[in-house]
Amino acid sequence: MKPRIFFVGLLLLASLIACQKVTKNKLMMDIEDKKWLLVALPLQNIIPDTATQSKNLHFVLHKKDKKITAFTGCNALGGQYTLTKNTISFSRVFKTEMYCEGKMERENEFAKIFGVTVLWEISDKQELIIRNIEGQILAKFIAIPN
Repeated sequence: MKPRIFFVGLLLLASLIACQKVTKNKLMMDIEDKKWLLVALPLQNIIPDTATQSKNLHFVLHKKDKKITAFTGCNALGGQYTLTKNTISFSRVFKTEMYCEGKMERENEFAKIFGVTVLWEISDKQELIIRNIEGQILAKFIAIPN
């Protein structure tokens, strides 16, 4: 009887571990091919305008070709990325260079994220949290339909 209980317990433990791995992989896949709307920068909460979503600061990681596109408030940003289970590295990043009165400070703060390797995680609130390598929060995003 004891070997049977031990075997059932071992089987249950193995299935729980397998489910955890699937969940982590699913989270990694879930951040690609979604529009991520900026909701917070350090010391700034941002209330997105849902009526004019295209004017909100956002980015998309395009899974098929590993490219990033973003709207930074006034300008467009693009480049390539490499995604791992907890980091995103950006390369070949470019940005248009228009000047928009009153928008440049926030835009520049947002665009800095795409110049470095960052840590990412999904919070309990389903927010994408981007941190620098030291662990400080750089930005928070929510997913919206593309």
